[in-house]
Amino acid sequence: MKNIAEKLNLVIDYIENHLTDTIEPKEIEKIACCSYYDIGRAFSLIGDITISDYIRKRRLTLDGIDLKYRNAKVIDIALKYGYDSPISFARAFQSFHGFNPSLANENDAVLKTFSRLAYQICVKSIMDALNTHMITINKKEYKASYYGEQDMSTWSDYATKREFWRLENTNNEFENCEKCLEVLPYNNYPPINIEIGQIFVVDYHTLNGTIERTYYVADGTKWHNLPSTRKFLVN
Repeated sequence: MKNIAEKLNLVIDYIENHLTDTIEPKEIEKIACCSYYDIGRAFSLIGDITISDYIRKRRLTLDGIDLKYRNAKVIDIALKYGYDSPISFARAFQSFHGFNPSLANENDAVLKTFSRLAYQICVKSIMDALNTHMITINKKEYKASYYGEQDMSTWSDYATKREFWRLENTNNEFENCEKCLEVLPYNNYPPINIEIGQIFVVDYHTLNGTIERTYYVADGTKWHNLPSTRKFLVN
């Protein structure tokens, strides 16, 4: 018999595979083997977000990526993600990202993101670093603990995988860097110890074959009550 975490993760798998389709409550009931009300209550109690709000935020995350990186048309994206009209889509997009979808591919447009959830009931042991590397940032080398990679191919329209490093002994050298609105919750990282002030490097291996290196700081940010790291920019 599946535990509640397994059921919730199966529901998430279904949602993620149908973000551009109609998501049927009856299908969610079949997957969870309980009523939509019961699984929805468990979903929001554990994840602090309703199923409908999760679907909305995930769709708005992905449609932002489509507009910024794939040069898609607003009307096509509105239809792709199930909006009745470009106007209703623009209203939802503006509310979530803070600007009109027609401006998404501007260089200074910073997208908000809401990452896929993964539910766990049992606390996992904190993993040790797999090895260490030297990472060069602004012509200076930093020791970095490597914590492996995460497959994204089954749920991301942007990247096939991402790799994780934690910089060691940075001595607050990045505290004055410009911070972005984009966050990465702790539960998206491998099971590692995260403390305020730590710096993380995440490499996204994109679908077009490039590697996008991003930088995050644990600064106490919370995203929907989830402890999160905040993206920042380096020169």
